[in-house]
Amino acid sequence: MFCWTGIPPPPASWFGDFELILGCNLLFSYQPKIRRPILPKLCRALAPGGYFITGEAGRDLVNLPELRAVFPPVAIFQEAGRLFNHG
Repeated sequence: MFCWTGIPPPPASWFGDFELILGCNLLFSYQPKIRRPILPKLCRALAPGGYFITGEAGRDLVNLPELRAVFPPVAIFQEAGRLFNHG
């Protein structure tokens, strides 16, 4: 990758990919226009096979096609494009 400064651009997350992101009490605290960019950013920060867990109040606010419910009665999601193979 070519870069003018010789330093590659930072990763999507400054801290690398996360295997687990806890978002309890995060989503419902914001208005929809503020909440909209939060979920895509969280998806990009997940490592392959990583999980996003939210609280009960935020479960119904996770409405991205990139996130799939692992076990629908609870609020555990995994990125649909990089699902972890449990087999």
